[in-house]
Amino acid sequence: MTRHISFLLSFLPHRIKRLDLKMPFQLQQFVRHATTTVRVSLLAPGMKLVNKSRLLLINTGSTSAIYLLGDICRQKLEKKEQLDWARCTRMALLGFVNGPFSHFWYVLLDKRITGSVLASILKKVLADQTVMAPLSIVLFYIGMGLLERKTLNESSLELKEKFWDTYKADWMLWPAAQCINFFVIPGHLRVTYVNVVLLGWTIYLSYMKNKASLGFQKSLAND
Repeated sequence: MTRHISFLLSFLPHRIKRLDLKMPFQLQQFVRHATTTVRVSLLAPGMKLVNKSRLLLINTGSTSAIYLLGDICRQKLEKKEQLDWARCTRMALLGFVNGPFSHFWYVLLDKRITGSVLASILKKVLADQTVMAPLSIVLFYIGMGLLERKTLNESSLELKEKFWDTYKADWMLWPAAQCINFFVIPGHLRVTYVNVVLLGWTIYLSYMKNKASLGFQKSLAND
């Protein structure tokens, strides 16, 4: 998986990968000191709770649980009399797939993108928004469609219809969240932090996925 993600990273614009923003020395010192202080005071307890040797398993399980919880919250907002557990299960399964994907993505980002504090943060956010975000959206709609036993063509029609609205919403939430992630959060806690934000995002994804798809309805009508 890391090889595939590395290959995708090579398509980033050259100037993004080579971005080198210089900060005054005193500002750099202040940023390093502030980051260290926040990590020690706020994140040290959380670091002890995470067993690094089982990090992939923890990230996979927690992401699956967040997808499940997000869909349950969405169904509650829809005021369903009974939960659609088949729908919940599909979301949980997709989270189980997305967990390792996110885990290896952040490992790769931290290895491949280095430099001054501000430059590395901006490069990581840009990489996340231009590579990971579109891939995650495609994986979500195609994966959920296949789990619903739709054909690949039917899932592609839904993706085509809903991709841009979802991607625009992604830009409204994740760049700010990821700036905090890459500035403050230690590498092995990135997925844990993202999963906190992910709860709200999965509620939105569940809404978008179960929103009536005009393209899919037209394809049924044509059949």
